[in-house]
Amino acid sequence: MAVVIRNKFGAIAVNRIVLNKMVIEQLLEMEDELILCNKKGMPIKKNPTPFIDSDYYDAVELTERKNGVRIKISIIVIINSGKNIADITEQIMDRIEENFELLKLDKPRKISIYIKGIKREEIEKRNIEVVRRNV
Repeated sequence: MAVVIRNKFGAIAVNRIVLNKMVIEQLLEMEDELILCNKKGMPIKKNPTPFIDSDYYDAVELTERKNGVRIKISIIVIINSGKNIADITEQIMDRIEENFELLKLDKPRKISIYIKGIKREEIEKRNIEVVRRNV
């Protein structure tokens, strides 16, 4: 299925898999800060691969609304020296919005990042949701 965005110039149709892949690639570039996980909070890969495995699609959910796209992202955040949850989530959201602008698509109406845990020596369970809404 394609996500169709209408603007004053016409309609733009982008396949959902393309948008999912775009988001996953951005998250994989941040492998020093985060690990993709499934809805239960279990890491998808212990050692991330540079290519997109079909398992990664469990970490990103993209749902379509009437006038835009809503993205839900589930991740496990790894905090390194000097990094915090607010900085990492802000960086993720900014990158996603930049990619949508690159494709000339409207910004997603809502980006939700679910942080299921923080990895130190072990994964400390958390259930934090960070949301950005665009009107």
